[in-house]
Amino acid sequence: MVFGNCSCHGTCSDPFGCHGNCEEPETCFCPPDNFLMDGEDCVPVEECECYIQDVGFLQPGKFFVNNDCTQRCNCTLGNLTCDHEYRCSNYASCQPDNGTNICSCYDGYYGDGLTCTLALDCDDYRNAGFTENGTYIITPTNWTSGSFEVYCDMDTSGGGWTVFQRRIDGSVDFYLNWTDYKEGFGNVDHEHWLGNDKLHLLTNQRDYNLRVDMKSSLDGLNYYAEYELFRIANENNLYRLTDIDGYSGNTGGDAMAWDIQSAWSTKDRDNGNTRTFMVNVQWKGHGAYWYSICGDFNPNGLYNGSGSLASFGGHTWK
Repeated sequence: MVFGNCSCHGTCSDPFGCHGNCEEPETCFCPPDNFLMDGEDCVPVEECECYIQDVGFLQPGKFFVNNDCTQRCNCTLGNLTCDHEYRCSNYASCQPDNGTNICSCYDGYYGDGLTCTLALDCDDYRNAGFTENGTYIITPTNWTSGSFEVYCDMDTSGGGWTVFQRRIDGSVDFYLNWTDYKEGFGNVDHEHWLGNDKLHLLTNQRDYNLRVDMKSSLDGLNYYAEYELFRIANENNLYRLTDIDGYSGNTGGDAMAWDIQSAWSTKDRDNGNTRTFMVNVQWKGHGAYWYSICGDFNPNGLYNGSGSLASFGGHTWK
């Protein structure tokens, strides 16, 4: 405070009011530049709290949303401003959060709660700021059977990867039939195959990269292969591998180069170019894949890993 002639001064609760005490010709008052009275003290304007009836004081720079998320108030420089048109998205709900309330998008959507967008894949979540590996909910374009869970890898090579196959410890049998691979099996946060119907719609709604991470059962080292474009056809076209292009990685070669335009084969439906050879002979009767004339990769074959992510037997990646 400073000492001087009595004058009007504002308070935190009424910055523009006149609050002079002129019983004495001279008194203490707040400095004139950006200071207001807060009780018996002078505080910088930016430290003034705001009062909300039936709620209490709101700290400067903070906000408060009422119980049904129809009003949001902000405290700035001691002034309380409220947006009475504040509303949650039709795809969000009003939820309590640290003494106030927030609009929170439903599972399977992302956004600030006022605007919520349907998540088509894990890359949507990554672009929205999600950084944790784990299970998320997506709904690809033209998928009509309801949203479903996927495992999102948010760490590897920039993150945003939608995992459609995962093998960890050999606990899930991958030597299954056409319908199993069509619909998917396993648990998305452990060993699983997402399902070829889902994979078809996923890979046809946008252009996608494919990344294969594996651990060699021979030398124990980690290897990867990445492709700039990956796409498969629908069931009527035997889930054919229509696009696989732009290889890079540390595997020493492109093991999927032979597989372009190959149809999907399982133990009960061998659609391979060499018919029964790939499923029944080369891979010892185990597998499901886009088998072609030369087989260098069998990710769904016999498992002989040691418990590491994507460690599986049957691959002869060059």
